[in-house]
Amino acid sequence: MDLVVTTSPIKQQDFIKRAIDSVYHMNFDKRFIICDGISDNCNENVKKIYRDYIELIKKNYPTFEIIESKEHKWFIGSIKDVINRSTADSIFCIQHDVVLEQSFCPRAMWDSKPSDAGILFFPHKQLDTKMSHHWYPMIENHDDDYFKILGWSERVFIFDRQHMIKILNIYNHKKFIEFICHNQLKTKFAGDNLDVIWDVWKCYCHKHIHHKHLVGKTLK
Repeated sequence: MDLVVTTSPIKQQDFIKRAIDSVYHMNFDKRFIICDGISDNCNENVKKIYRDYIELIKKNYPTFEIIESKEHKWFIGSIKDVINRSTADSIFCIQHDVVLEQSFCPRAMWDSKPSDAGILFFPHKQLDTKMSHHWYPMIENHDDDYFKILGWSERVFIFDRQHMIKILNIYNHKKFIEFICHNQLKTKFAGDNLDVIWDVWKCYCHKHIHHKHLVGKTLK
């Protein structure tokens, strides 16, 4: 299992340390930090601040492989970059303004996951099967640890690398992966075809492990 931390121009440059500190103790094969590119429309001062931020990351995390994008690829582009660079069976992804609130072994969790899971994600609050939320139209109990769920959050999750490669070879979105699923739920796949969408994503939500979103603001 590899770790990837995604970052982009952010006002709160200390947030990435808090994100990494929350997972640094975990055992991974390779560790990546992906730095998205910056828009050409940004002024030179913003570009310099972001360049300095990336150089600070390189200095502070020498054991990480830093992947710098020359283009603004958004989150989906960052994930495409890492799944082509990594050779791991699974990847643990956390965004730069997210902190995991519980400690656990991701390898052990992945090894004991539901057999058909392609994505495990960790929400920001406790979910239940009675909640009403447009993002999660199907929440079913699977066992003591997992909900089988339609819809997910990219803030912190584990995914099967080959599963993600297959998805992104078929479906696309210009900014985010989770929006692909969200858009499917609003279009031709909706209604009685929820199982069809779930078979694409194979997503489970952990019942007891949550994240805290620090709500970083984009540097403009």
